[in-house]
Amino acid sequence: MLSKISTLTHELPVLMNLFSILKDGDTFVDIGANTGLFTHSIARLTQIFPELRLVAIEAHPDTFARLSSKVVERVSYLNLAMSDKAGKMEFVDGAVSHVFTAVDKKNSYNIVGESIVVDAKPLDELDLGSDSIVLKVDVEGQESSVLRGASRLLSNGSIRAVYLDGYDDPSITEQLRDYGFLLFEGRTLKPLQPHEQTFSLLALRECRTKR
Repeated sequence: MLSKISTLTHELPVLMNLFSILKDGDTFVDIGANTGLFTHSIARLTQIFPELRLVAIEAHPDTFARLSSKVVERVSYLNLAMSDKAGKMEFVDGAVSHVFTAVDKKNSYNIVGESIVVDAKPLDELDLGSDSIVLKVDVEGQESSVLRGASRLLSNGSIRAVYLDGYDDPSITEQLRDYGFLLFEGRTLKPLQPHEQTFSLLALRECRTKR
């Protein structure tokens, strides 16, 4: 029960902020969807936004099975890893699902010898059918490669918001600013100052001008 309260304490303000920026016709892409807290919460908005679409992407096969066991209308479920190139990625399992990560990011929470090979693709190669994308990324250290794999969508303005739940590369904030995003703390919406970092990062596009 305490873990559920802790999760809601962290995630609920972020969900409320994402609810406030979504609009009809958006595609919400949940990379590292886990069992679907974000995806299935936001799917409730399809009653308000009939053209809202959702894509839930989860690399871990067992976690994906739990995610996709509850099929929700207008949600596409993909058992993939997102990266900067197509191919295969080797992941190491963890004591819990949220420490499932690529082998080069393994730590003391991972299980020695428990590795899984998963198909990987860049986000740019997926047919999302939208030029208005809200992107959530929670991938345990793979954030930089995910964003590199979305460089076309970031450059042409199709991605209008990015939420990062933790990230291991401090240069990500400057990369997002270079793409024309304003940066905020994801729970409080406090603007981030230059070189300031935060675990919960919400990036909103300053304008929709194509680069």
